[in-house]
Amino acid sequence: MLKFITLILSVFLFQHSLSQTILDQTYLKQTAYDEFSGMKYMNYSIVAYCNDKYLTNWNCGFICTQNPLYDVSVFHDLRYNAQAYVGIDSESNLIVSFRGTQFDSIINWFNDIRFFTTPYIYCDQCKVEKGFYETYQSIQDMLNLVQKFHQNMSINKIIVMGHSLGGAMATIATMDLYYKYNIIINELWTYGSPRAGNDYFHSAFVEIMNKYNISSFRVVNKADPVPHLPPLFFTPTPANLTSNLRSNLRSIFKSPVRFNRHLGLIFNYYHIPQEIWYKTFTDYVVCDTDGEDKSCSDSLLIPLNVANHLDYYGFDRALDLAYCSLQFEK
Repeated sequence: MLKFITLILSVFLFQHSLSQTILDQTYLKQTAYDEFSGMKYMNYSIVAYCNDKYLTNWNCGFICTQNPLYDVSVFHDLRYNAQAYVGIDSESNLIVSFRGTQFDSIINWFNDIRFFTTPYIYCDQCKVEKGFYETYQSIQDMLNLVQKFHQNMSINKIIVMGHSLGGAMATIATMDLYYKYNIIINELWTYGSPRAGNDYFHSAFVEIMNKYNISSFRVVNKADPVPHLPPLFFTPTPANLTSNLRSNLRSIFKSPVRFNRHLGLIFNYYHIPQEIWYKTFTDYVVCDTDGEDKSCSDSLLIPLNVANHLDYYGFDRALDLAYCSLQFEK
């Protein structure tokens, strides 16, 4: 626990103090946020935590009763403990939902997160978080089913979503559907999502969203710490790299904060837009369409309320997650 607190405090304090400079600030076209839809797709994101047998039969209690889904297929990988499902809702929308970190291992998620990036080869200089990408790749064959639905059925919309780690995977899947399958989704909804990729990935994402008028909403609940990881770092210019090289070499090992700053020369994580920040359960801010609005959740000095990762829209999801993931076959 001490390791966890030290790491997170170091990251947040440094991140809050930096004056960031990015390569190319790119803005998403404004889309009206509908809170009712946000709650609906949060429910579909939460049930992704359910036991796969109950998901396949769409028998997961109150949420499934209130949000019917048909022709459900579940994809699960034991090695990475990844899960996602695909189904058709009552309005003929194709629902694609990715499970996040299971509720009983959120602290371990913080301790084990790897800030290292790996190339996302489908767009120039794009990189994504290595652990997120590997987890996503373990179940990416599900996109073949999305393609099948897209080709053979009368689909109204394709709506992709996910909570926590599931939000990062949903973001990558949205890009994969475009680059690898030539499929344009209609809406992306993420909740408590960490940063999935670097600034180039962000720019490529925004370009696609704008070109095809795709809606993207990244909902953040109060002081949820997960959206602040991996940390946002400045992008150095060649000039300041050269002028500060000696001092950088002298100071790099003197403090964790300075060391984190130099890790930032490699990572350059940047959130996708558009953030919807809930300051309370009922009071929310529609943030700017860049993705890193300093007047929204980025304004928090030390967002460390892990409970906020589970109580989106004022409902404590811990009980839902426990019911879904721990129920046994009768």
